[in-house]
Amino acid sequence: FSIPTQLGQLVMIDSTFDLRRNALSSSIPTEIGQINIRHTLNLADNSLSSSIPTQLARLSNLTQRFDLRTNSLCSEVPTEVEAISDRIEYWQITTQNSIGTACPLYRPSSAPTSEPTFDCGPGFEASDDGGCAACTAGKYRDDVEKYIKKCRDCEAGKFSTERASACEKCDAPLTTLFESGAASCDACKEFYFWDDRRKQDPCQLCPTNALCSTGEGPEKGVTLRNLKIKGGYYRYSPGTDQIVRCKVSDACIGGNLTHDESCANGYTAAMCSRCSEDFYRDMISSTCESCDGGVEGLITLSVIVCLVAIMIYPLYLLVSMVSKPVRDFMGKHKDTIELMRENGST
Repeated sequence: FSIPTQLGQLVMIDSTFDLRRNALSSSIPTEIGQINIRHTLNLADNSLSSSIPTQLARLSNLTQRFDLRTNSLCSEVPTEVEAISDRIEYWQITTQNSIGTACPLYRPSSAPTSEPTFDCGPGFEASDDGGCAACTAGKYRDDVEKYIKKCRDCEAGKFSTERASACEKCDAPLTTLFESGAASCDACKEFYFWDDRRKQDPCQLCPTNALCSTGEGPEKGVTLRNLKIKGGYYRYSPGTDQIVRCKVSDACIGGNLTHDESCANGYTAAMCSRCSEDFYRDMISSTCESCDGGVEGLITLSVIVCLVAIMIYPLYLLVSMVSKPVRDFMGKHKDTIELMRENGST
């Protein structure tokens, strides 16, 4: 950045003309000598080059300070400028300059620019029309690096409101969703999720059996709505963080799904506890199997029939063994039993 030549249009500065430590380069504009500065001229700690303009000798009203140290100024101090040093309290030119050394190249004063001839101040930036505009939310401009004329984005984990001179850091576990330019703390750090039901404390620890990380590691920006759960577990709705275990682990596929959408094929109802239409419950595995299972279905049915037969046959043998003596007795005394029945009826 160079010193705008338009500064020469300033008629009078009643106190201090101070542009030190602004990373200014190029030569000192001759137009500076046209300003009626009454107290201090301070251009120290920049990168100004070339020789000192003789026009600075016109600053005859300076009384306190003439400071050009720590630049890249060269050649001799003009005698006209040296002549005004007697009436100035603090005079510093030669320190960390190349005064007395020939300048390698003459550089004329900078051409007029459209840059504003004044600093807009913290929280404001130079606008395209030559005026000043407030920094929008998510941006800031401080009073340290004045040579930066535009507002800058807040870095990740920080935010700002309108007209900010600095960004504020989010209180953990709050953070910002995007890498820069946040107007508020709008996300939670890793292993937390954003619960919009809690206005005062929206960041909550991820519930057990929820997934607040990806295959590449933990992630930020998890919310109640996009919360993912492990397979084998069920969530009743996107508006709850209650997670329950399914009776049949394979029935619930997990992920960011709720209701029947979270059930595997063939399952339905809460916790995926019922078989869908055209499916039946396998008595052995408790899983839901398709009624159109074909050979697999017949094999399963055959196995069930065989198991039932194996379970019933021992019972049949036991009943037969107990009832045989009774049958033998009744066959041997059949006539006596009949005669007793006849006598009883009369």
